[in-house]
Amino acid sequence: MTAPSGPPENAAIEFHDSHITSWRFSGKNLVMSLRASVQRSTGRPGIDPGTRWVQDVNALIRDASVSRPLPDVPFELSGGSVEFDGRLFANCLDLPFAISSSIRLRLETRDHGTFEVLGRGLRIETNGEPTYVEAFP
Repeated sequence: MTAPSGPPENAAIEFHDSHITSWRFSGKNLVMSLRASVQRSTGRPGIDPGTRWVQDVNALIRDASVSRPLPDVPFELSGGSVEFDGRLFANCLDLPFAISSSIRLRLETRDHGTFEVLGRGLRIETNGEPTYVEAFP
């Protein structure tokens, strides 16, 4: 397949099929790198027709606490959600993303169960160029 000439305007990270490639604490902040599955569309990513890409992504959770020890990296995610301000975003989250509210990040891994991260603020940004995978749906 040939990649489109340019990715559509709206993008969302899809936790399912994404991989955590590194994580570490920097003071009280959790810093994670992901090789993320990213949906792009001129409408609603992951819902309306568009494209799927793989993209390196960096996430920062301020004042983070983790429900249990994180597994060794890399590991694959089978799902996830982010909750803040009484709103729940299951499996997809706008990209880039930034919020300063209290958050609950729930990550489901393929082989290591589920863990939650509580924090005060979440920032997710892309890093480098995306790689085209396929048209969606």
